[in-house]
Amino acid sequence: MKRLLALALVGCFKPAPQEGFRCAPNGWCPPPLACASDGTCRGTDVTGDGGGGPDADNGKANLAFVTSMPFAPTMLGSYAGADARCGQLATAAGHPGSYIAWLGDVRTRLGNASGWARIDNKPFANARDELLAGHILYPLRKDEQGGDHAGRVMTGVNPDGMANGEDCNGLTSNVVSDLTSGGASDGGTSRWTNDDEWSCDQTAAIYCLQIDHDARPPAPSATGRRAFVTTGMFTPGSGLSIADMLCQNEATAASLGGSYRALLATTMLSAASRITVSSTPFARPDGVATTTDFITWDAPINVTASGAYIDDYVFSGAASPTIASLSGSENCNDWTSTSGTAKAGVAARAGPAAFGSVPTNCGPHRVICVQL
Repeated sequence: MKRLLALALVGCFKPAPQEGFRCAPNGWCPPPLACASDGTCRGTDVTGDGGGGPDADNGKANLAFVTSMPFAPTMLGSYAGADARCGQLATAAGHPGSYIAWLGDVRTRLGNASGWARIDNKPFANARDELLAGHILYPLRKDEQGGDHAGRVMTGVNPDGMANGEDCNGLTSNVVSDLTSGGASDGGTSRWTNDDEWSCDQTAAIYCLQIDHDARPPAPSATGRRAFVTTGMFTPGSGLSIADMLCQNEATAASLGGSYRALLATTMLSAASRITVSSTPFARPDGVATTTDFITWDAPINVTASGAYIDDYVFSGAASPTIASLSGSENCNDWTSTSGTAKAGVAARAGPAAFGSVPTNCGPHRVICVQL
């Protein structure tokens, strides 16, 4: 009799869904799990109503990543096809949920989702309105497996989330004469989504954003010495001391405290030799850790002392922060001339493009300011 009872019980037993598995047909999951909007059992940070949109969930961020594999536009075929690719890669890497590709007009496809973090939990964008305003925290250069991806990313999307018409005819063309625009995965502000363009016969990674949560992840809180980009412009002609004064005045006006210098090279000194480099990253005014040596970067220095996010060229004066200017043609004759040329970097990039990557004229430009 006991054996028959045991067999009967076994025959009636159905294993309860585990975290990440599909919910039961009636939307049930074993407590404390709940059925998320993507139909999988998740922890208590998700809605328990079996769906119905993003949830206000105690600061739980949506995941965002750049794909580990490149795609030709026709491999995606459509925005829906790109969304499906994002979901497949996320699921394969153990990140269940609903995802969209940052391609085409994403404002509608984002729904009410808000708040994104990278796979390594560093915040990417605190809220939907900040994402669409270019308030990018740590660049989205981590792929779904946590690897680092520094390179171009196919988008066809303006910083405000609207399609810009350069997306290989809705991801259906591989013709050389058709173009797609794209971003740089080490970029902030507008550079992350709109940095370059290339022909549709080439491949590139894409961005994927989860859309399950309506939340605001914890704000970054790096506390190292400060670094910022100037609001005002430095006009060469009166020498390096004027650039240093601009930095100090803007830091003082923003109550940052401390002494500041411009990250500029001369023919006698490298930019790095004018400051004290340590193992602690310099922090932007918004609490994002940027770099320790201005060669290896966690995030760009594209935030002003007052907290504005900008995308602009910045004077540097040399091809690298560790070397002096090779000649006066790299630093407006040691910053004493308003004619000629100089080396500059891209403030909204976190990599080789950030310092000395482009030539510019000796007209007014912003500078990077670093606390001593």
